[in-house]
Amino acid sequence: MSALIEVSVESRSELGRRKSNEDRVGVCREGSRWVAILADGAGGHWGGAEASRRAVESIESSLCGSDPDFSPQSLTQAVLAAHDDIQGAHDNAHGIARM
Repeated sequence: MSALIEVSVESRSELGRRKSNEDRVGVCREGSRWVAILADGAGGHWGGAEASRRAVESIESSLCGSDPDFSPQSLTQAVLAAHDDIQGAHDNAHGIARM
């Protein structure tokens, strides 16, 4: 006998002593597999919000598409691709964004 389990996902992040919250959370479900992604926005650094947004969106696009491979190698590639995306945005902003 199998039973269905209903899962709901919530996130919470606190400002602490910062003026803004730059953290970003992403969750996707592909069949019975769930992927949760958390990017810490480095609290107050210029471009932290943009960097955390780019990280989550890049990893989601790699791991949450139609029937993606999910292995240690694909996870590593997703993180490296997110890093490259953030670094490219930083380079295109000539270091101004300081992501």
